[in-house]
Order: sequence, then structure tokens, then C-alpha cells
Amino acid sequence: MVEKPGKPESFEMIAKTFFGLEEVLADELLFLGAQDVELGRRMVSFRGDERLMVRANVYCRTAVRVLKPIATFTAADEQELYQGIGRIDWLKHLEPEATLAIDPVVHSPIFSNSLYSAQLAKDAIVDQIRAATGQRPNVDLADPDLRINLHIDRDRVTVYLDSSGDSLHKRGYRVATGEAPMNEVLAAGILRLSRWDENSPLVDFMCGSGTLVIEAALMARRIAPGLVRQKFGYLRWKGFDRAVHEAVMAEAKKRVLPRVAFAIRGSDLDPRVIAAARENVERAGLSRDVTLAVENFEHAAPPAPAGTIVINPPYDERMKTAQIDAVYRRIGDVLKQRWPGYTAFIFTGNLDAAKHIGLRTSAKTRLFNGPIECRLLKFELVKSESTVVAPPRSDRRDQEQIADFRNRLSRMAKHWHRWARRQGITCYRIYDRDIPDVPLAVDWYDGNLVVSEHDRPHSRTEIEQLAWLEQMVGVIAQTLEVPAASIVLKARTRPVVTGRPKKPEPPRIVEVQEGELRFEVHLDGGKETGLELDQRILRTMVRAEAADKRVLNLFAHCGTLTVAAVAGGASSTLSVEAARGRVDWTRKNFQLNDISSAQHRLLCQDPLLFAHYLDPTSGAQFDLAVVQPPGFDGKRRPEVWNVQDGHVELLNSVLQCMSIGGKLFFITPFRRLTLHAEQIVGATVREITRQTVPPDFRNKKVHRAWILIRTAEESAEEQPSD
Repeated sequence: MVEKPGKPESFEMIAKTFFGLEEVLADELLFLGAQDVELGRRMVSFRGDERLMVRANVYCRTAVRVLKPIATFTAADEQELYQGIGRIDWLKHLEPEATLAIDPVVHSPIFSNSLYSAQLAKDAIVDQIRAATGQRPNVDLADPDLRINLHIDRDRVTVYLDSSGDSLHKRGYRVATGEAPMNEVLAAGILRLSRWDENSPLVDFMCGSGTLVIEAALMARRIAPGLVRQKFGYLRWKGFDRAVHEAVMAEAKKRVLPRVAFAIRGSDLDPRVIAAARENVERAGLSRDVTLAVENFEHAAPPAPAGTIVINPPYDERMKTAQIDAVYRRIGDVLKQRWPGYTAFIFTGNLDAAKHIGLRTSAKTRLFNGPIECRLLKFELVKSESTVVAPPRSDRRDQEQIADFRNRLSRMAKHWHRWARRQGITCYRIYDRDIPDVPLAVDWYDGNLVVSEHDRPHSRTEIEQLAWLEQMVGVIAQTLEVPAASIVLKARTRPVVTGRPKKPEPPRIVEVQEGELRFEVHLDGGKETGLELDQRILRTMVRAEAADKRVLNLFAHCGTLTVAAVAGGASSTLSVEAARGRVDWTRKNFQLNDISSAQHRLLCQDPLLFAHYLDPTSGAQFDLAVVQPPGFDGKRRPEVWNVQDGHVELLNSVLQCMSIGGKLFFITPFRRLTLHAEQIVGATVREITRQTVPPDFRNKKVHRAWILIRTAEESAEEQPSD
């Protein structure tokens, strides 16, 4: 074994980095005065003294870690590894009461398990110190006093002290992120590879949580990344001279420029990631240097006649191919039309989508973002007299779509408002996917609106789709003259929440009327408002059948069908619902309609359990029943009840406790249900779906409904459906 001296004047070091950034890091080290600089794979070796080691940690933007080798030896087996580690004088580096962590990097057929190799090394260190002092250091993987790097290549073992501690990409300014934020070291490397002069405008119009623009501002102001971080592994080394660190930090502070004199701009379509970016910019102390905006990249304007664009567009494989291709195609159109005179760099891991940019690359650099192979593509956007700066074609299409939607919405609103006044109702649907490319449902709740998004293929990204929805909500508010505060959007598209999730706001509660009946409606982003508009006719049918009847409402939800039955003169009702919140909601609806709980009972119980334990030997208990079990997505799951497999048993359980001639209304949102009428015992079965869908619903595929009439026979008779 060859062990390095304790405090040499000059010693060998290793700086680790990402694939493709080795030359960039080598240039940084040479600038700092490193000697014997040699490139390796994802690393650069060099020589220098302790001061250079500190400067490398403080100044290098593209280094992930700076390692100091303290020993090399060969090990043919586990015993030799243990013995080799044990020959290092660890008390020179570690106090007995201190903590340590070992990061193994193993490429060897001898030591196939890297974690076991780290465990052997840890045992050797602990055993040596315990034998010498009677005390033993503990392991702290998160924040150790000494982080050790164990590198094994075949039978060659190198032991390093990690002078950085935490990875150097952890600058200290990131407190909030978007989805998959770019690594700070990678961002700095991309900016170095772009050859940006650090003295001219730089734009990232897909900035996410701001990593590229923050790193650019740090470069422009000559702020060493270590000034933001101020935490390094060597500061806890035994015998380290802190005066060296303090001198380097003082030197770095003197180099800082007061302010950026040109534009560094970041924008993104998602206001939540811009909020995260703004928080990160403030923490980095760059609020006066970086401008952020919530903006579609198609609308971003150049801050000067020339400059540099660096963007990292989405390349998530979960996105639909049509969406991602359209995004890259629009990026190319926007660059060509709006940014002549600029040099653009696009960093992407979706090489197929990048082909749709439609511009000729002047350079390509192979990089990796984690395990994803990427390219940094360079585009020279040459000024041309023939270049016409025109709105993207998508803008024109959107304007035509908005005009068509506004006209249709206005006509339908007038029609359904007149119809509703004649019917004496205040809650109804005024737009129901009338235009296929505007797949929205707009429901009127006595002056309030609930706008629901339905699925339809499109070429927008998730964030673009959310912006489109917000634009449509603006059109709805303007056309129907409804304040934006009175509109609730129920979007299928959900942006990524950054930072700590906020507590959901309480729903806005309003009281609405349906004839003389009153209901409590909750207007928020939840699934239900408490008044199912598609069941309006069904409520009328139940009311017409309820006089002097004993009524069961199974899966009662918020009790609107029970209220209708009581209004129709039901002698008694029993509403069974599993959710306590819905039971309380039903109770409020009872209070709004002056319904006594003496004859009209509420039961908070699993409806399936209730039906299972119904006792037919007790005689007929109900004359009218409503059964509306939850929907089904078509995917069977072990031990989870679904309406397709369970409806026969459920309906038979209820029917056997009903009087002869009693009627059961069965309704489900599962449109693909195959009802097995031949297995229903003692009832006639007739589908009434078409009769129960209200006229304001243009889409008739909102639910399925049947009426079952109890007979004395032992098998069901299916009657023709509607």
C-alpha cells in the first residue's frame, strides 16, 4: 500500500462532473491554477495545494465533487480490502466521537456488491479507532463529519476524502422546484458550452423553476457558486486550517459585480413554477438581475436585437407523441419568426421530437441528464429581410375557435335560460360539448357556473392545455357576464404543485332551487356539487311515484332523491350512505325543505353491507327504492366491488324486501354496463335511460337507468327498453 503524506505542499485531486462537461471543468481548473490537468470519463484529475482544493470547491460551476486521494492498494478478496483500509491511519482524519459515511463506486468482478464493500470498509475504520481509543465513530449518511469515497476498479482500490461534502450542485438557493428541475451543474455546463459571453441578453422562455437563468446571473455577476452555498466537507476535516477557507471566500466576495446591466429573462406558462423560480431567485440574491414572467413561449418578445436563448423544453416520455412533436414544431416556428439575430440552444432528451424543430443545427453536443441521453443543439437565427414576424398559425386557429365558441355559447345560453324559466328551475346545462374541439360542459347554478373539461385528443402540452382552459373560462365569463369569482373550473389537467402543497380552500356554498325544492350546492374543484343535473327527470319520476310509499334510497349521496320522494308524499324514507360528510349534507338538505327526521331516517353505513343483511323473512319493508351505486372504470381489482359484477346480487337483495308491485329505480354512470336481467329474481326489468336524460344535455351518454317492478314470479321478465 502507498499512503500519501498528511499535508503535502501539492497533491493529486479528482474533480467529478457529468459526461460531456469534462473539458469545461478542465478549463475552470486551469483558470484557477491547477497543474497536471488530465481529462477522464466524467472526471478531471489535477494537482494543487490545499488552497486550490478550496478554490475548486468555491469557484467551479461544473464540478460535482472534489476528491482528495489518501491511499491506493490492491485487494484480491474481501480480507485484503479490510486489511488495506485498516492500514490507513484514520485517527489523522477522524475523531473517535465523529461521524462518517462511505460512498462506494465499484467496477469489479471480485466485489460485486458495492454496499457490502462499503460495509467492510466501515468495519475496518471503526475497528481500528475502537481498538486505539475505546470509542467508535458512528455512521451518518445524511450529514457526516467525514465523507469517504471508496473506488474499486477490478482489484485496485483508491480511498478518497470528499472535500465537498454534499454534492456541489446543491448551491443553496433552491427551495422550490417544478417537475424534474435541471441540475445546477448541468445548467452551468450548458451555459459554458453555449459560449455565452456573460455580457449580453440571455432568455429562457421555458424556465421552469429558474435554474438556467439563475446560473446565468451568477456567472454574469461573477458570484462564485460557493458564496451561495457556504458549506463544504473540508470545513469539518481534522486539522483543516479555516483561515484558508476564509481567505478564499473573501477573495470571491471582492470579485462580485454589483448588478447585471443587461436582460436575463425567464418565463413559463405555469404560474406555479414561476412562483417557485421567483422564490429561488430571491434566495440567490438575484431579484434585481433576473426578470420572470408567466407567459406562453409563443408570445415572448426579444429584449434586444441580439442575444442568446437557452431552453430545456419538455421531453417527458409520458407525453403523447402528437403533443410533444407539436411543441417542438412551434418552438422552431417561433424562433424563426420572432428571434432573428439570436443564437438559440435547445437541450433535449427527445431526439425524435427535436427533428420537428425544422431548423438547421450548427452544432450538436452529446450530454446526459441522469440516465437520459440528450443533445445540446445550436441554431444560428440569421436576420433576413424576408423574415415576416407574424403570429403563429396556432394563434389564428385559437382566435377562430374562440369566436365560434362565443357565438355558440351565447345562443345556447339564451335558449336554455328561457327554457329554465318556464320549467321553474335554476340549475341546468347551457353548453355540452357542442363544438367538438371545445370539449367543455358549462353548468348554470343560479348565477354561478361550473365548467368541466372532458377528454378529447389535442396537440397541446398539459401546461398549454391549462392555459387554454383558463382562456376559455375568460370567454365564458365575458360572454355570459358572470364574474370570474363565480366560475369553478374542473380540469382534467392538473399542473405540478411546487413547494409545500397548499391546504384546499373550503367550498363556496350556495342554495339553489328546483321548483319549490331547495338544495345546498358546493362550488369548488371537487367531483360533485351535490345536485346531479342529469338526474333532474329521475327526481321528478321518483316524486311522482312516492305518495304514501315507504322509500329506500341506497347510496343516497347528498339526499336529493330522498328530498324529491318526501315532496311527493312518501310516508317514510331511509337514506343509506357510507360517507359521513354526505350524510351531513343530506341533513342540511332536509333542513332546507323542513323535513322531519322522525319518519325520514339517515343511516351512515356501507350500502353494500346494508343490502347484504336485509332480511326478506321480515316481510315487505319498502314500496319504492332508488339504487345508484358508484361508477366503474372497467378495471377489476381484487376485493373491490364493482357494479358490473355485483349489480345482480345487490338488486336481488333489495327486491326481495319490496312489496309486490314496488318499483326500483337503478341508475349508474357506468355506460358500458351489461345488465343481466335473466338473473334478476321476481321482477320485470325495463331500461329507461332515454327517458331520464334531460333535454339540456346534448350528450345523452351521461348515465344508464332501469326500472324494476317487483312481481310474484321467481324469475325476471325483461321488457323492451326505451
